[in-house]
Amino acid sequence: MNDMDVPGKGYISIARNCLSSARSCLSSENYGRAYANYLLFLKLVPNRREEVMEDFITAMRKWTDKLEGDGRIDHLFKCYDQACEVVPDCVGILNNIGAQLFRLGYIEEASLYIRKAIHINPNYVAAKQNLENINSHLVERWHFRMLNDIARNCAYRAAVNSAVQEGHQSILDIGTGTGILSLYAVEAGAPQVYACEQSKTMYNIAKNVLQANKALENISLLCKSSAELCIPRDLPNRFLYPGLQNLDIGDMTIVCTTGSTPEDPYTTENLSTIDKGFKILSNVCTLSSVDFNDLQELDTLHNGVEWKLEMAIHKTGKLDAIALWFDLHLDEDIFITTNPTKKNCWEQSIFPVLPAHFRQSKSAPAQPSKEKYVKEKLNSNIHLPLLDMCYGLSPLGIQNIKNGFTGASIVIREELHDMFYRLAQINDIDMDYLNLVDLKDISQLQDEHSVIICDIVEPSGILRQRILEDLALLRVNCLSGNGKILPGRVTVHGVCVESEELQRDSSVVNDDRTCGFEIAKYINKYQLSTHEDICFSTLCHTKLTEPFQLLSFDLNETLQDNKPPSFLEQAIEVKVKVIESGHVTAIIFWFEMEILPGYLVSTIDSCSHWKQAAVMIGPSPNLIPTQELTLGVTLQNSCIDIDIVHISDVPI
Repeated sequence: MNDMDVPGKGYISIARNCLSSARSCLSSENYGRAYANYLLFLKLVPNRREEVMEDFITAMRKWTDKLEGDGRIDHLFKCYDQACEVVPDCVGILNNIGAQLFRLGYIEEASLYIRKAIHINPNYVAAKQNLENINSHLVERWHFRMLNDIARNCAYRAAVNSAVQEGHQSILDIGTGTGILSLYAVEAGAPQVYACEQSKTMYNIAKNVLQANKALENISLLCKSSAELCIPRDLPNRFLYPGLQNLDIGDMTIVCTTGSTPEDPYTTENLSTIDKGFKILSNVCTLSSVDFNDLQELDTLHNGVEWKLEMAIHKTGKLDAIALWFDLHLDEDIFITTNPTKKNCWEQSIFPVLPAHFRQSKSAPAQPSKEKYVKEKLNSNIHLPLLDMCYGLSPLGIQNIKNGFTGASIVIREELHDMFYRLAQINDIDMDYLNLVDLKDISQLQDEHSVIICDIVEPSGILRQRILEDLALLRVNCLSGNGKILPGRVTVHGVCVESEELQRDSSVVNDDRTCGFEIAKYINKYQLSTHEDICFSTLCHTKLTEPFQLLSFDLNETLQDNKPPSFLEQAIEVKVKVIESGHVTAIIFWFEMEILPGYLVSTIDSCSHWKQAAVMIGPSPNLIPTQELTLGVTLQNSCIDIDIVHISDVPI
């Protein structure tokens, strides 16, 4: 270390000892001492940071995870301050700090660290993915659909104006969001407008929106829940009927006893985007109605009501669910609806109907056994246990024990362990054959396994978080020499599209959608670049290219000495010809997975449980069929990023 640029031999000796101690402690998993020694080393010889930065980031991540687990949050924040003082421009550290703050619930603070990392390196995919997660928590995605719904916005604008003209001069906007309804009230001439918003992020967006539209002086904007408003501190007088001011209807739930559990009786779905559509089997019936201006009716509803409704079936079909939607009467003349047959920004409430409620007249045709196919192909490789990395209540471990495997390790969340054991008992599986592993303990797995089965794609259409990193670790730690990972080869396909529907769901298209008020500029800072849960078969779009291959990787690739698997990181360019004129809104992508030779599964198949995803593309010029796109495709940290690098003319 004679070339260390430090004043005096004493510093060189101290630095040398720090580095030796840091490496020894890291090897022995004494992460606290490793972190402290690396930190001192970096302070003494900052010009040597590159040779230790990867290990320092590892030591810091492991140590801060330990501090988080022990609840030592003050020490955690001290580590952040120390690291940022010594290496303030390290994107890896900034990203890790942001990710950990996000887990701890410090979402605003997490956003600052992640944005700083992206500012330093705009192409850092891991930080961009973390920012996506943060933004989706700070600003819920329905804001964009709602603000793009011109019919909804115009209806509220007209209803607010009508109310003010009728003499209602004091307006309270509860959960103001971007402040759009308060702007309507000021526009209508209301002299007293109050708006409250509990979310700090939405409050700041509303403040910027009101200021940009020269309405901030006319509106009292409060960053608090409506339940916390006090008279006269926050409001000069009561806006609601006596007794209604403190009526809490936040916990009211509609319960329909058709589902499997009363705790989770329904889900939501946009029926208009269901693949192959839906059929309404009965007449549409009014389930219930409520007048929000009737205190007695609201009080009765708050205390809970029960009723039964008989619905006659008028069409032949299989009853899968009961759908519920709302008609909202803003006044006597203006109403909007969440009816799935009408174009609007809302989803519907879906109450699944259990098959036990009905009898099927005919049995479904038998399907070829995929399990039998897999068993035959793996027959020579079942002498060791199987590792099921599908998460959740995967049946594959139980199935393969019955098919001859000597046992199975199942990676599953701890709260699902008891339920999985019950499933095993029902299927006569000896508990000694099962090893349930919590997700956080994957790195501790050491036993040899013949096969690792993994579901690498989320139902929403994107790669599972850190799945490739986990598989790289498990290949080394617990896969036998001739073992396999299923699936093996994975190919990612894509297609460039123009889609106003996707654009509406991802950002506010323009200020015309919000009746001319300047809103898009402020909320679009929180738009996402990756859009999930797309049903490509029902998406309104224009296909600008033919489908093409984005990238491919093999989870069973032969590893080079001391080199990580190539599937952990790829950066390539793909050329694709334009076939139709238009602007690229997004690149839709999906996965084709080779489970075994000759056995392919695609996430774009209509019969699969997967949806598709897309990378949104910023404003692009109008393309014509004589052009060719060069796309930059990056796979990093189990995240896919795509951008248009170049547009060129193709000779005719």
